[in-house]
Amino acid sequence: MVYRIRTALLVLFLWTNLAYSEPLEITIYLMRSASDLQHKTYTHEYIEADDHKDLDLNIVQSGTEGQMSSTFIRGTNSNHTLFTFNGMPIKDHSTPTGVDDISQHSFIGVNSIEIIKGPMATVYGPNAVGGVVNMTSYATTEKFVDISTGTNNTQIQTVKFGDYVGKHLIDVTLQNKATEGISVYPQGSEKDGFETQNYNLRTTSNLGKWWINTNINSKHNQADLDNSGSDAINYTSDWRFKNQYIDILDGKSKLAFNNVVHERTYNNNGTIDTYDSNTKTLLGTHTFKLDKTDISIGAEHENTKADFNTNINGYVSSVDQTRTNNGVFVNLDFLLTDKLLLSTGTRYDALDAFDDQQTYRVGLAYDGWRTSYSTAYKAPTVYEMYGKDNFGFLGNPNLNPENSKTFELGYGNNYIDVAIYQTEIDNLLVYEGNTYRNDNATSVRKGADVTLTAHKGNIRFLNKTGYVIAQDSSETELLRRPQWQNNLNVSWYDNKNWYLSADWNYYGSHKDLDSSTFARMDAPAVSTFDLGAKYIKDKVTYYSNITNLFDKQYERPDGYNQNGRMLTAGIKIKF
Repeated sequence: MVYRIRTALLVLFLWTNLAYSEPLEITIYLMRSASDLQHKTYTHEYIEADDHKDLDLNIVQSGTEGQMSSTFIRGTNSNHTLFTFNGMPIKDHSTPTGVDDISQHSFIGVNSIEIIKGPMATVYGPNAVGGVVNMTSYATTEKFVDISTGTNNTQIQTVKFGDYVGKHLIDVTLQNKATEGISVYPQGSEKDGFETQNYNLRTTSNLGKWWINTNINSKHNQADLDNSGSDAINYTSDWRFKNQYIDILDGKSKLAFNNVVHERTYNNNGTIDTYDSNTKTLLGTHTFKLDKTDISIGAEHENTKADFNTNINGYVSSVDQTRTNNGVFVNLDFLLTDKLLLSTGTRYDALDAFDDQQTYRVGLAYDGWRTSYSTAYKAPTVYEMYGKDNFGFLGNPNLNPENSKTFELGYGNNYIDVAIYQTEIDNLLVYEGNTYRNDNATSVRKGADVTLTAHKGNIRFLNKTGYVIAQDSSETELLRRPQWQNNLNVSWYDNKNWYLSADWNYYGSHKDLDSSTFARMDAPAVSTFDLGAKYIKDKVTYYSNITNLFDKQYERPDGYNQNGRMLTAGIKIKF
């Protein structure tokens, strides 16, 4: 019966996808729906970014350039954030606990980033418990050369060229970046450098009422590493990311295919660890736009393969598994009055090795006010279910998905945006007795986000504050999730050529693990200050940035050095 329902919905989608087509004329939020209404009912930020550190998120990177990072949204776990590309998951399924590493991704070729705080499982399916970071990338006609140099012999060269060939827009971006770095281990003597090469080819073609977009990404990162608590002299990582994407869309329908390959190799004095994954996703959506109602339906098929083998430091473990998920979803947005919006949706997923999962969401928006109630889930990884190692770990094939319920209330206008929220997580995976099990109690994460914006002449003040209480089911404070975070940006421009900015970044005190004893510890709060300047003359931009102005020496997490004062200067020439 379930199979018949899924088949009927897929046939319905394909029929509507072919039967309705109009010129592309609206903004597509979430990149999965032609409706631009649903976003009014949840907290989100739509920004441009040059680096993952520009994101308004709690990103904990184990050292400097090229080191691993974890992202915590609203106190949820580091594997509860879903990273997507044009609305398609780019998850690395070879990671043992499902943590994605945003620091390894270059943002070349990325036009903008949408940060969604709160679950969006009714649109994206698995793993969107804490939120979604969606990177959008489509061809543009911009042409430039960007060259910069900085502290630790950091060198970056970027070239972008986009132009029309008939009705086809061809866009190519190339980037090379290298830095000598510093020692990740605080008492280390060897510098841990980083080098990356990134290639991006995008095309857009117009076929009457339809548009075809393609995107090919290739990223290759090479980094020197240190052990936890010691200086490793000959320990390196090699990470390759390949992504091929194609879609065909108009103003109401979209059919897209995405192929993602992660290949990670770690080499410690000739001993090799490998982590490989491949994910293929086919997605189709259609939006019926009726007077004051948008109805969006979609169908998605995803196939993943995860394969890894470890040997470094005597740790022997391996996994070789595949997994398939089929999902269908429908979202309805009703404009009940000119100011009152009701948004509701549900999604049904048939995921290998688990009971079928159904999620739903209800949201309201009225004259700047918004509220929503959402459910989501995260599936256990293949390692958590089937992995094993030579130290006694054995996966648990009887694990169930984690399930969450989130309530949010917010208000926003041109000057302030505030949201309070609470997330309850059931069946949370916990490590116990050399395996994983589902916690039979509820873990709670709650807090508030406040953004303030003010203008005085040519000066803009932007302050973002986050407060979160993140605890497990026994009310124990979770690691690396400070209660308070704050960023204050003050920027000035002279209406002609100059642009200046200053940032204060505050990361509050929190619990961490001692890198030597692995005991819980209190990590202190850290404040850093950044300065930036741009001078624009015709098609040439001269720029300079100083990060960590007062050369604050600190570790995050414990045992992993962060950069001191860093100076960067460069020139960008458009043509």
